[in-house]
Amino acid sequence: MLPLAVYNVSGEYSMLKMAGKMGLIDYEKVLIETMIGFKRAGADIIISYHAKEVVKILPSKLTRNTPKGISGILLYPDFSQ
Repeated sequence: MLPLAVYNVSGEYSMLKMAGKMGLIDYEKVLIETMIGFKRAGADIIISYHAKEVVKILPSKLTRNTPKGISGILLYPDFSQ
């Protein structure tokens, strides 16, 4: 089976950033839930402008309740190195 790739770029990125700045959402919580939603939908690869932030935030957000495989998401661009 081929890997499933999803992307989350300009429109979604801008919407989350603005809502976070205005205090309408808990930015980190919504960002991580967005990424987890992609994984639940079957994504093997996530392409996102949020990649740099997710690499910093994700390790502190992982819990026993985190869906299996979420820590194995491939984010592009890969800023983890």
